[in-house]
Amino acid sequence: ASPEVYAEMLDRAKAGAFAYPAINCTSSQTINAAIRGFAEMLLASDLSAQDSRNYLEIILRHSERLSRLVEDLLELSRLESGKVTLEPEELDVAELAAKLCRELEPRLRERGMSVRIHAEGAPRALADARAVYQILQNLLDNALKYSDPDRAIDVRIRAQGELVRVDVADQGFGI
Repeated sequence: ASPEVYAEMLDRAKAGAFAYPAINCTSSQTINAAIRGFAEMLLASDLSAQDSRNYLEIILRHSERLSRLVEDLLELSRLESGKVTLEPEELDVAELAAKLCRELEPRLRERGMSVRIHAEGAPRALADARAVYQILQNLLDNALKYSDPDRAIDVRIRAQGELVRVDVADQGFGI
């Protein structure tokens, strides 16, 4: 893709990003309340070792989510300030999606879910690998969070003109 195409994509991302901090702040408050609530239960109760471990695992998961939200906000801030330097390289998007799915495997297994990757013609993109990875991670995280258990998530990757199109479809209730 040409530099003009990248500039247009960046402008679109910026235009749609203004509501993102408000959504993330609300999410971070919800996560923080969960962490605080489970920590208070641990401190105020004489729980069994197993119950304590379960609560600690919940606290850890929510803490990891909060860290991801903070990182997303920092990345958005860098994007808006123009401090993001994209480093385009030839990229196998299907391979990157497969790598991410391997990393998500424990969460997928926990919910009885699977991801099916459909790469039509194995298109390669000229893109920043870190940015594409983050976009795919956000899409798959949302699909994982909002889909019913024991369902499949479909990732379709195909060439569309000089661009590569990625669709993530889940069985969730939609937004």
